Amino acid sequence: MRRKNNLFRSPVFNILATLLLIAVLAFFYKYALSDYTNNLENDLETINTDRLNQVEEAPKTADEALNAIGNADSVREIDISLLEYCHDNIRDDIYDRIFEYIETNEYSDVMWEELCGYTLRALYDLAGGYTEDYNYIEINDIGDSLTLAFAGDISLDTTAKHWWSPLVVHANNRTNLLESAFSAELSEKMIGADLFSVNLESPFISGDSQPIDYKWRHGSSAENVTVLATLGIDMVNIANDRIYDYSAKGLTDTLNALELNKIDYIGGGKNLDDARTPRYLIACGRKIAFVSAAQTKIDNTMAPEATAKAAGIIYATNSTYFTAMISEAAENADYVIVYTDWSNGTNETPDASQAVLAHNFVEAGADIVIGTKSTVLQSIEYYEGKPIIYGLGNFWYETDSHDALLLEINFTRDTVYNTASVADSHFDATQTRYAINDEPVISCLPCVQNEAVTRLVLGTEAGNEIITKLVNISDGKIAIAEDGTLSEAEASSKVTPAE
Repeated sequence: MRRKNNLFRSPVFNILATLLLIAVLAFFYKYALSDYTNNLENDLETINTDRLNQVEEAPKTADEALNAIGNADSVREIDISLLEYCHDNIRDDIYDRIFEYIETNEYSDVMWEELCGYTLRALYDLAGGYTEDYNYIEINDIGDSLTLAFAGDISLDTTAKHWWSPLVVHANNRTNLLESAFSAELSEKMIGADLFSVNLESPFISGDSQPIDYKWRHGSSAENVTVLATLGIDMVNIANDRIYDYSAKGLTDTLNALELNKIDYIGGGKNLDDARTPRYLIACGRKIAFVSAAQTKIDNTMAPEATAKAAGIIYATNSTYFTAMISEAAENADYVIVYTDWSNGTNETPDASQAVLAHNFVEAGADIVIGTKSTVLQSIEYYEGKPIIYGLGNFWYETDSHDALLLEINFTRDTVYNTASVADSHFDATQTRYAINDEPVISCLPCVQNEAVTRLVLGTEAGNEIITKLVNISDGKIAIAEDGTLSEAEASSKVTPAE
């Protein structure tokens, strides 16, 4: 039987079919698959592998971050406990951020300010690195701003019963003392400050405390210590000529009353260690120190110097350790405030001994020197760029009329959320950094005390006259803006009276 011819079984057909299939596959590869491959390659090229590599390479532990820092030169020892504190309490990505910073920048202590919002000195203490004999001032968490307020002398005398003493004058207004004895604008400043400090010129005493033989002695019943909190006062200077008006027992009573009512004190203490230890405050990302002393012991009515076993105060001129106290504070803190009670209380300008001491304080490490005792306002100068306010005047002391200053020191810390437009080599667009403003804004706010009432007069004719006078007695070397902001004058700003 003859078979029928089958085209599909033909060798020629098989060859042609194979060639056609090859041609179709070649076309597909050239135009379809190659386009897909090219698109995929382009997509891969657009991926930022640098950030992927960073994530892969970034340290994940405190040990790796510490190794990245290495043996860096810093004001404090950097160890695991410090890094772990930052991780647990400030930002949980701190190890990665440190590594990124070190990759693109030479290490400096500023890194901690930028990454954590705290100076290294502050972080070190927060992490538990400080010594146990540090004396810390505790205030509420105040965030990114801090206002410290300082005033001159106040007297809460009730035992001597001077008719001109503020508490005697306001004996019937004790329940609303803040409102009756201070203007609303001033009381708002007093209560609103994060820390308000005055020069306390009346000891708090118990019934068996014996006064010294001095006509103008001051003293106040121990229960009157609560008046300090009523007036918003958080800390007092006790290095002055009146704190010993009821002898050693009165000084001890005062220290006990202040401690019991959680009012901090500077300038003296229960013994030498207590008296000479600076008070520290950590707030707004930095560590601030407070030290104080009276200028000199004028006579035996003044308190003795503190000793190893006895209460007393600190003196600046006959003490071998006050400038050492300032230097110690400067080593341990980012900003040092020296609060001192001068011997000269009636002149508008400091005498030579005051100026020499104030300059020594700055050279030892003080960032600002604030003077008290003067019944009148005294001049202001800048020495090596640091302000010296020689006398704040009596703040709330008697019925006589006096000009006074409320001094404010305002610190700030900025939080910056980076954007793509911010050129910063060690931050990306999603990270946060901080900027601690090193120099605070200092404000001189004019006040008038009269009839045991103190008023803020900023922006009034009386206030303008006080500011003009203050600039003039400072030889025009300072400038005070309308809002009270103090600065060093580039040229003399002294006002010459019209003829």
